[in-house]
Amino acid sequence: MVNCKFCAKSFDSDKSLHAHIKSHKISISDYYHHYYPRKDLLTGEIIDFKNKEQYFESDFNSKINFKKWAKSSDPKIVGDYCKNLLQKRKEKKKSIYPFSQVELKSSGIPSINFLKTVIGDYYDYCENNGFEQKFLNPKNLKLIDFIKDDYCIYVDTREQKPLEFSRLTQVKKLDFGDYCFGNLEISGNTFIERKSLKDFIGTLAAGYERFCREIERAAENNSSIVVVVENDLATCLRFNYLPYIARNTKVNPDFIFHKVRSLITTYKNVQFLFVDGRDECARVIEKIFINKDVSLNYDLQLLYDIEKL
Repeated sequence: MVNCKFCAKSFDSDKSLHAHIKSHKISISDYYHHYYPRKDLLTGEIIDFKNKEQYFESDFNSKINFKKWAKSSDPKIVGDYCKNLLQKRKEKKKSIYPFSQVELKSSGIPSINFLKTVIGDYYDYCENNGFEQKFLNPKNLKLIDFIKDDYCIYVDTREQKPLEFSRLTQVKKLDFGDYCFGNLEISGNTFIERKSLKDFIGTLAAGYERFCREIERAAENNSSIVVVVENDLATCLRFNYLPYIARNTKVNPDFIFHKVRSLITTYKNVQFLFVDGRDECARVIEKIFINKDVSLNYDLQLLYDIEKL
């Protein structure tokens, strides 16, 4: 039960309370700002209200404010704050595996790169704080850039805008994905789904159920799928500010990346990788193919961000 702070009436849900609040001629955001004031830890300004969950979980109005606060504060205080963020999310989501780079960045938690500066090695921390291993620590990983072979890259017949690779390609109907390597043993049965930003949004919105079935078919064939998006993660997290995207879609980044995190949590054989352009797509796809099982054993977005991929 929740009570209205204006008139003390009781309601069985936040939704009912929020509908009632409007009868008092006040917005829901003003209601929470007045009765439950929360301040940005850097500026002292009131936290922007989008929804109740976001409001009570936010300590800053922007990532920039967090970064400024982290830079100017005692490292131990920042480290304890980040540890608390990780533990709260672990409990809320009932997570058993460490959060991937995409999960962290898309949910407003600092990246693994940053966490390393304030809590030490992220994978060591997770191992010592109740998480089970999902990905290997990449600190000693060395990927190869080239192998001498004649294997081509297969391109699915439905791929509309094929990438250009340094090796030969061959058009072939694939059961799932847009690309695979001519030698699946070398690639560790890895299949690539290439997505433009528009395709990515469409797949996670209207095409979500179909894509889930595709992932499941891949799992039944002991294969993994890597979704490689032709835009960097920062751009994708703010696609609602891109006019050519915003005017053609009704969904927002929060909705789309909630679906991304759900897929990552539900299926062990799928990863998402956001890169800077089509040329980068082609380069990283080739590198993934020739480094066996890298998509199963390592966080690909982290490898890309730290320039190992």
